[in-house]
Amino acid sequence: MLGAFFTGSAIVERQRLGLAARATLLLLCSGLSLVDSLHQANGSLDVLGRLSVLVAIAILAVVAGAAWPQSVWVPVAEAASVAVLVMANAGPHQPLLPYLLAPALEAGLIAGVRGAVATAGAAAAMFLAASPFEIRKGQSLTYSSTASEWVLLALATGLLAAWARRLGVRTAGSNEAYPAAYRLMTQLRTVSRHLSGGLDALSLAHIVLQQLRDRTGFDRAAVFVPGPEGELVVLAGEGNVPDWDTSLASDGLMAEVWSQQRGAARQSGFSGTKGLVSMALPLTIGARTVGVVALERRFKWEMEDDIDSLTSILDEAALRIETALLFSEIRTIATAEERRRLAREIHDGIAQELAFLGYVLDDLAARSEQEDMQGELRDLRAQVTRVVGDLRLSIFELRSEVQGQTGLGAALSDYVRSIGAASAMTVHLVLDETPNRLPVEAEAELLRIAQESVTNARKHSGAQNLWVTCRINPPAARLTIEDDGTGLGTGRDDSYGIQIMRERADRLGATLSISTRPEGGTKVDVALQARPVEIASDQGAGRDQ
Repeated sequence: MLGAFFTGSAIVERQRLGLAARATLLLLCSGLSLVDSLHQANGSLDVLGRLSVLVAIAILAVVAGAAWPQSVWVPVAEAASVAVLVMANAGPHQPLLPYLLAPALEAGLIAGVRGAVATAGAAAAMFLAASPFEIRKGQSLTYSSTASEWVLLALATGLLAAWARRLGVRTAGSNEAYPAAYRLMTQLRTVSRHLSGGLDALSLAHIVLQQLRDRTGFDRAAVFVPGPEGELVVLAGEGNVPDWDTSLASDGLMAEVWSQQRGAARQSGFSGTKGLVSMALPLTIGARTVGVVALERRFKWEMEDDIDSLTSILDEAALRIETALLFSEIRTIATAEERRRLAREIHDGIAQELAFLGYVLDDLAARSEQEDMQGELRDLRAQVTRVVGDLRLSIFELRSEVQGQTGLGAALSDYVRSIGAASAMTVHLVLDETPNRLPVEAEAELLRIAQESVTNARKHSGAQNLWVTCRINPPAARLTIEDDGTGLGTGRDDSYGIQIMRERADRLGATLSISTRPEGGTKVDVALQARPVEIASDQGAGRDQ
């Protein structure tokens, strides 16, 4: 229950608890005061007066707490006021001392240990300041002892509330994340159904490039988004995208645009190609840059006019693309977690059971006296060993991921190396990667296509050799997997594995072809290419100059 005091309704629940504590302690102080008045002449009038003032202090504290719910000075002032009341009229009036627990409790819930110490300290300071003036000589020792006890009890109450506050914040922080995530996912599901452009970042980026091409007639262009290690990666491109300087730590054009959040242009292009003029424009959401659009063409840009005319397109595009990228990241996280869960389930479940079954078969074969039975058991044991080996490779596939620091080449290299060690195939790997990278989501899809192709070759082709070639030059990429096995066979084009590969390729905007290798076997080819654009004519360039 305490955990609820520190979540969305924390202030209301804490105020309710403070009000209940004050009411309870007011009743206790009233009872003690009435009992004490029976032993004094005209005590009832004094009791009613002191209790009225105490009730007024409590009401003022509740009203001030509602106005300043996070202020620890309200309970501190309340405790100091109660201490003054206790010492008034030749005090101390000891029946009022229990009320000090109420402000100490609230201060501990508001500010933790700091609030508990401040409240108890304020009461103690008032007692010490008033004692030389208000205490008769015969009461000094009794007063000091009683007041000290209640100040210590108030401090203990405040510390207990501080501990409860800390425990409640920790519990609420861990548990509240899931309801918050649920609410956000529910809203995302509802909103995504009404989005005209969907939540595919690649498609949205190509739509933006199409709009920019209609406005500017660029020769080549690309949309860049943040990647690992302070680099920008190509999300989508049109035309022959050169090897642009995408480092945010450099003094290049895109780094300048990223940091200053305003468009800029330079002669001779990013790549140093003579005769080209380059422009970079930021994709911003408020005060945050989420990407850069880079354009090149053979004639000059009218900077102010061009930037002003493109701003409205890019402002809307930035929000759409960033939303799609966030959705893609959430989907990637969920997919990776599910793959890890499946890997754990396979390892701890069926893999362990099959391994135990293998040991049983070994024992049966060792005890059997019939040679034909021993042979059958050994054959069965070999099949179990093969299945366990396949499960281990499946676990490795499920846990293989494209990392932010390493990329597709490293993940693919580790995977084919494990395949070569666990199978009879000889694996030939060719990696050709530029320093620039594809988006992590695109690299992950290419890795899964490669894994499915290699798995098919290992399980069904009977191949002795496997050739894996990966060439990446963002936004283009080419992945080829070949084997010298038996070939596709009948009906292979409609298999579930091939259907999944086609879906992954379509998600990337890539083309997938599966064919028979001329020398025998199967060839899988995945091509991710920048979209071509029509080069502006020299006459058009002259008109725009």
